[in-house]
Amino acid sequence: LVIGLATAILIFVAKLPFEEKVVLSCNEKLLAFLSVITIFFSIAFGCYVAWNRLRSFRETAQIARKRETGNTQHILELRVLVMALDCRTWPLLAIQTILFGFGALLFAIFSSLRYLA
Repeated sequence: LVIGLATAILIFVAKLPFEEKVVLSCNEKLLAFLSVITIFFSIAFGCYVAWNRLRSFRETAQIARKRETGNTQHILELRVLVMALDCRTWPLLAIQTILFGFGALLFAIFSSLRYLA
């Protein structure tokens, strides 16, 4: 959800300079630039969160398959890996959400300056 919202904001702000008859003030350019950079990093962290969760699911599935076949080698190592991946998820999600929130705030300020002033 956050990746989708961030992408929508990124597309909207990034296409503004290419529209005809749009002249941005220095403050608007700065806010738009900071918003784009922050939203971009939010999307990057979101992709990393998704990759991290996918990797955790894959390793968990390997543990289940090894248990079913009776092959108990390396199960403990895989469990340690899964625990490490799972411990990374929440901090990464928090960073992604904070970056998105900050970028959305910058976008809201930019929009209020641009369209309400």
